[in-house]
Amino acid sequence: MVIYLEVKIKMSIEKVTRLIKGANNITVLTGAGISTESGIPDFRSRTGIYSSNPLDILSIQYFEKHPKEFWDFMKQYLNWTNVEPNVGHKILAKWEQKGYVKNIITQNIDGLHQKAGSQNVLQVHGTMATATCEGCFRKYNMDFVMKQGEPYKCIGCGDPYVRPDVILFGETVDASTEAFKIAKTTDLLLVLGTSLQVYPVASIPKKIRYNGHTVIINYMETDFDYRRNTTKISAGIGDTLTEIDKLLED
Repeated sequence: MVIYLEVKIKMSIEKVTRLIKGANNITVLTGAGISTESGIPDFRSRTGIYSSNPLDILSIQYFEKHPKEFWDFMKQYLNWTNVEPNVGHKILAKWEQKGYVKNIITQNIDGLHQKAGSQNVLQVHGTMATATCEGCFRKYNMDFVMKQGEPYKCIGCGDPYVRPDVILFGETVDASTEAFKIAKTTDLLLVLGTSLQVYPVASIPKKIRYNGHTVIINYMETDFDYRRNTTKISAGIGDTLTEIDKLLED
């Protein structure tokens, strides 16, 4: 069985390499799984962040009712100041520079794509790089906020609703319109490390061009694994992209 799976993955990698070489417009859609290889825990796996925290802790309703507890959670789980991009992020940046990848749409708020050198990145759920006071709209660098004893209080107006510049559950994902626009021009979609459970972003594979191909690299199963024109690789993202990159260089 192990040998069979290794052969299957090898054949899939060779197929994906051919698809990349033949594609005109490649879009990458990334989720938490690409950043776990940098040491950032995911959210929905058995050992993910939600396994030991309230499922609504990243909702706008929870933030407004419990700003202190919300920020305690942010400090413990989402303080990524010193986290560095991994080989997967770096290869995607390299592919963008070489003209293979046109756009990266990411659900991640860690900024690691940009840190790796990618330029055309759409962060549909916002960024953890900054925070804003909802009272006076003062903008903060996240490094500064994380060091405060009461990060939810604005040092300017005292408003207890300083919040990270991310889209919380219960809020509208304004960037989804732009994401769908990008998807409609895509003939090859690389889906990396997302379970495709959070909408509207999970609809992106349905939006790509007719007869376009989707490649999903993720250990977890998704609802899209067996759709037409879809190749699923159940393997590590960094290792898989490294092998594809070697073949692209041949």
